[in-house]
Amino acid sequence: RDIPVITDVSPGSGFAASSNPSGKPWFGFQGTQVEIRGYNLNNPSYHGRPNHKIYFGFTEAAILYQTANLIRVKVPAMESSGPHSLYIVYATDEGTEETPHRSFHVYGPPVITNITPSIISAGGLLDITGSNLYSTYVYVGSSWGSPMEGESGTHIFYTMPSGVGKPGDPVNIEVWNPAGSASREV
Repeated sequence: RDIPVITDVSPGSGFAASSNPSGKPWFGFQGTQVEIRGYNLNNPSYHGRPNHKIYFGFTEAAILYQTANLIRVKVPAMESSGPHSLYIVYATDEGTEETPHRSFHVYGPPVITNITPSIISAGGLLDITGSNLYSTYVYVGSSWGSPMEGESGTHIFYTMPSGVGKPGDPVNIEVWNPAGSASREV
């Protein structure tokens, strides 16, 4: 019996399918596409039973593409972010077995810990620090924009657009990624 073996998972981290509301960035995002490489990956049935189900934690992912050495899936909607096991469940004469688990990190919504400067005018550069600052969009006033990335996942920069608020009034800054959003006033 040919047992499936996972030799590589790429990328090793990403976003689950999005539940962001309509009109917001990443609405309808189907999850990060992941390639699972190995061998004996193309046995779609075993004695008439489905075989080779891919799981992220306890959540099954739909197989998009499958050959003997490659399976493509998208990270499904999940209950939690953080580290999860990625593995294949396959049928045997005795029932089912699992391949050894591989680590896969699911990013959560952005977290803003600090925005500087606290007083800024149009054209000024906002320095936003926090976590899960991957694949972000920033919303200020009625303007969406893509920030410049600083340190991977913890630091982004955004140029303040013109026509946002009145001088001296606080302005709400929203940061969005496929997992959700965070906001803070400056």
